[in-house]
Amino acid sequence: APTVRKKPAAKAAAPAPVKKMEPQDYPKKAVTLVFVALDKTGAVLGTQSVTTEELQPGGRAKFTLTIAAPNAVAYRYTISN
Repeated sequence: APTVRKKPAAKAAAPAPVKKMEPQDYPKKAVTLVFVALDKTGAVLGTQSVTTEELQPGGRAKFTLTIAAPNAVAYRYTISN
């Protein structure tokens, strides 16, 4: 009977070296938020925008705003910058 030779298993490639990520310094930036008051049909009743102080990435800011929309049942906001 003929002899069957098995091919040796292929060697796994060495993993690529891991690149170290250098920390990046992001500048402070003010953020503008636009709030919209909506009625039960989704119609816009009013809008108001507010711009925060300059923030570090991941930072927080307190602010207040008023939208004169007594029949509002929902609000949404977008970041405009």
